[in-house]
Amino acid sequence: MAVKINAIRGMNDILPGQSNVWQQVEKVLKQQQLLLVLVKLDFL
Repeated sequence: MAVKINAIRGMNDILPGQSNVWQQVEKVLKQQQLLLVLVKLDFL
């Protein structure tokens, strides 16, 4: 008997056409995180 695999509710796959948008979002968030760390360490 085959096991049916169900997706987690509320989770959507990122389609290839959307991946560039999410890469930009990740890039901006990483830059902001770095700035916050530098401010917290009093480098800025």
